[in-house]
Amino acid sequence: MFKKSIHITVIFAISTLLQLINNIAVTRIFGANFDLDVFLAAVSIPAILVTVIYGTLNDAFLPLYGEMKIKNNKKADNYFVYSLFFLVIFSLIILFIFFLFSKPISALFYQNRGEEFVKNTAKQLSVMMFGIVPSVVATLFGAYYYFHKR
Repeated sequence: MFKKSIHITVIFAISTLLQLINNIAVTRIFGANFDLDVFLAAVSIPAILVTVIYGTLNDAFLPLYGEMKIKNNKKADNYFVYSLFFLVIFSLIILFIFFLFSKPISALFYQNRGEEFVKNTAKQLSVMMFGIVPSVVATLFGAYYYFHKR
């Protein structure tokens, strides 16, 4: 099961990378204004993270939850609540790290574009990272409701 999750994660990461390359190619060919360039630069990391979360968390969580649900209903519900709590806290920590370090991260990737580009990208990146927590919650509840055929 772990190997399959890694394979799916790699496939989603490659897909997202190809989408990013596609966006860069389109803006290079057809041109883009400064704001669109900033947006495309800022959305790349959150898009990759959300894609990986949606693509792998189901595959990792659902089999474990299903196995527990068959063996012990109460233990499975406790596992769901614990997983939800732990992953929300973990994603909040990731959000906080990206919020604090959005400027150095943007500078690492885009310093050749200039200070104004880095500053604007960092601002948008820090805001877009707020999508991480809802994606974790939606994925876990989606797996939960899927198992219960809702």
